[in-house]
Amino acid sequence: MIIAKVFLLLTVLFLHNKVLSQQPQAVLTFANNGERVALYGQLKDTVLSDIHGQLFSLNQRLIVKSKLSAEQIKSLHKDILNLQILTQLREANIYWLTLKPNTLPAVLTTLQAITEIIAVQPDVAPQGKSAASHPFNQTIPQRLAPVAIARQCKTPKAVRVAIIDDGFDFSHHEFSDLNVLFSYDVETRVLAATPHSSRDYHGNLVAGLIVAKQDGSAVEGGAPDSELIAIRQVTTWTSSLIIAFNVAKLMKAQVINCSWVMPFMSDLAVTVIDELAAMQHRPYIVVAAGNEARPACEANHLTQLDSVIVVGAKTAQGKVANFSNFGPCVDVFAPFGVVTTDRDGYRLFGGTSSAAALVSASLAQALSCDVQPTLQQLNMYWNNPFVTAS
Repeated sequence: MIIAKVFLLLTVLFLHNKVLSQQPQAVLTFANNGERVALYGQLKDTVLSDIHGQLFSLNQRLIVKSKLSAEQIKSLHKDILNLQILTQLREANIYWLTLKPNTLPAVLTTLQAITEIIAVQPDVAPQGKSAASHPFNQTIPQRLAPVAIARQCKTPKAVRVAIIDDGFDFSHHEFSDLNVLFSYDVETRVLAATPHSSRDYHGNLVAGLIVAKQDGSAVEGGAPDSELIAIRQVTTWTSSLIIAFNVAKLMKAQVINCSWVMPFMSDLAVTVIDELAAMQHRPYIVVAAGNEARPACEANHLTQLDSVIVVGAKTAQGKVANFSNFGPCVDVFAPFGVVTTDRDGYRLFGGTSSAAALVSASLAQALSCDVQPTLQQLNMYWNNPFVTAS
């Protein structure tokens, strides 16, 4: 009997260890938003996956938040090749560390154990960021009254509007009077935001609704007197997000339009966004809810931030569009399916991308007349039946 029990116990232990050995082992773990993120796969690959199947591109870089100086950070590990400051926060700096090949897990583990390191994460690019546009064949054109949340004033002030998107081409005649205050390409680190391909024009679509001149043509920008800050950012690297929002912060943007969705948000990037939103002039950060017909909180992690205004799409009849993301993370619903600028012509622009751009335009117009709308006032305006017509 005793031998049988021992044999049974050994069998159970063997099977238990076999099951454990067959379970995937995380190759990288880090803290984010109070939770533990574990990434699985082979480090020799450039793409890893979390437990839910979300894919992340990986490079040999870390992002570190600390009060330590650059020299002190670099001295923490022999495999740190170089570093640069991505942004200076009120209480700390965020550094971007380039490492020797194949040393990321070891350096990450070392830095995680150092108390002077407030946070450390691999620089990852979640796959799945997309512009929040919608197919033309599911977009019903809507007619809009002039975007004016506040009464038109005789001498509107110039408002700084940042658009974080893909490429911009301001050779279109609708932009001939536009004041482009600053252009920056986050990916190439150059003072330009020009498209790199024929598909790299989503920024133009957004810009048309906000800053195209009002000349009685096919598209009328809601705030053509704005000073535009064009930020080209086409990837999802945490470092790219931090740089993009830091540019908006340094340029003191008053309205920041983000017509795209993010399936994952690093809390290091969130810190930068929250600090931007808390600046003395209280800028508006406008985010598209997304077009998956899902709860926005799940589909677009950017919508989870309290510091942003999340815009869904509604029909001319005031119903939530059947493609629009929805739920408690959405703050306001606005029209979609409007004509805007496209390269040297015009095209129909749908999805929550267009809805977010319209809300950004209305906020910029209000600010130009010294009106700073509350979220309640914004909802009252976009629920006004005179704003849209079927």
